[in-house]
Amino acid sequence: MKKYIVFNYYQEDQLGKIIDLEKKHVHIWIIEWQKISNFLTMYTHCMSTQEQRQLERYSLIEDRMRGKASNILTKYLASRYLKCSVYNVQINRTKYGKPYLVINNKQHLQYNISHSGKYIALAFTYQQTVGIDIEKKRRLSNFNEIAKHFHPSESNAIQQTNDINLFYKVWTAKESYAKALGNGLLMDLKSFEVKNKKIYKNEVKLKSWTLFSSLIDNDYQLSVTVNNQ
Repeated sequence: MKKYIVFNYYQEDQLGKIIDLEKKHVHIWIIEWQKISNFLTMYTHCMSTQEQRQLERYSLIEDRMRGKASNILTKYLASRYLKCSVYNVQINRTKYGKPYLVINNKQHLQYNISHSGKYIALAFTYQQTVGIDIEKKRRLSNFNEIAKHFHPSESNAIQQTNDINLFYKVWTAKESYAKALGNGLLMDLKSFEVKNKKIYKNEVKLKSWTLFSSLIDNDYQLSVTVNNQ
């Protein structure tokens, strides 16, 4: 029997709860970082001196706070899932910039993170490659031009409907898949197509990949892509 991926939502008021992460489940945390200032103050100590210094490169205070919140939330949630000290969780990056967890045990906890506007979005799962992207839907006068960098079928659909909501749904879906692979900006967005909650390359469905998309507060588009092999 096929085992389907289960996606579960959590928010900042559930940070203190013990939540078990089952196999074939993806936990999606949608956090309003401005609402957790006390929490961030409480756990600032889990950031290394180097990590705190790296935040200084941001000129805007809001960007520093997003960076701080992203670091602390990642370590805190990973420690809760793995039932270990927050000090045992480190964050490294691949040569392409994809973050990954370094933890003093052999449990294969995977995660990805994105932020836009007031939200930080995190996805956690065991042993499955995952990518997440959230975007605040802004008014873009040139979104049809940007869509020309997508797969021709996607670009045509967006231009024919002139639908900015469809643009954001496709954009975040493609970004989440690229982030799952860890290729980031190096990936050709025309080389694959997203449709019907699946990824297609050369018109062939990649059966091991599952795509989840949702609106958050009607103003944000969220997409999560996971490899369920």
